[in-house]
Formats: sequence, C-alpha cells, structure tokens
Amino acid sequence: MSTVTAMHAHALMQNWMVNLFDDAFFCVRGFFCFLKQWKGVLSIVDHMKSKWEEEMLWIQKGIRQQDGYLTTISKHYLTDRLANPDYPDRVFNELDIYWAISNGFIVEGYDIGDNGNNSEPERVIIGPALSEEWCVLIIVLRLDNHFVIKTVFPVDRERYRQYLPADSQPE
Repeated sequence: MSTVTAMHAHALMQNWMVNLFDDAFFCVRGFFCFLKQWKGVLSIVDHMKSKWEEEMLWIQKGIRQQDGYLTTISKHYLTDRLANPDYPDRVFNELDIYWAISNGFIVEGYDIGDNGNNSEPERVIIGPALSEEWCVLIIVLRLDNHFVIKTVFPVDRERYRQYLPADSQPE
C-alpha cells in the first residue's frame, strides 16, 4: 500500500486541473493561485486580483492627478511607437488612452518577473478608445502611487478578445 503525500495529491490535482480546464492551479503557503495556459506556456494572470477594482480606481485617479495618484504614458510609447510606420497598430493617443482607462477594466495581473522580465508588477487593462475601438493597455505599478502606461495596442489578438464584453465581440 503506497502512501499519498500532500505533495503527490497536489501534483495530481494540478494535472487534473490542467487536463480538465487547460489551465492549472498551484498552492503557495496555503493560497491557491490560478495559472493560465496560453499556447503551451503557463503564466500567472491574476496577481492580486482581489485588489484590481481598487487599483483601477487608483489608475483612474492618476489620469486626473487626484489624491496623490499619478498615471503617465511612457516616453517610449509616445516618442517611439505612437504614429510610427513600423508600428501601424500603435494609433492610440492621449485622449484615447484617457477614455480607455476611464471606461475600461483590468483583465490580467502579473507580479515581478511573471510576465517575462518585468521588474515591477503589471496590469493589463482593456477599454474602448474614443473611436469605440477597444484597446489593450499595459500598465506598470510603480511605488508611491505612480502608474506608467507602458504600451497600447488594439484588441486584435485572440488572447485579449476573450475579455471583450459580449456586445463588443467581433463578428
């Protein structure tokens, strides 16, 4: 008779969840975390999910510079990506970004290092631009209530289309 350890049970549960949902769960210090599988790669997409609604309010306050919050657009996006013919999908200007943040929501969250080599936590927001085209905003969470919009692009990838409201899905 073999003894099933907690570690074995956990591994079995992970395997079952991956097979059943094509996603996975893991446990750290008693907390279950959700892993999303995308094209064979597992990544954590719900870092601090319980705080997303509050973080969204802070990011929105930051675009209005209220209560000590600040949301800025990276110089890299404004000077290198926006309206650059080499990046034809980088068409969202400051007003589009303001509108998308004002009317959007967080769909993914990454801790330090979870999204490649990000050195600070990141949030992925989708929201409608002034043109009503939905866009993806990658936001860096800095210290001292500062948020930086790293890049913005259309919701034209399957990965992000899944988050669109039903009435905004492409036909």
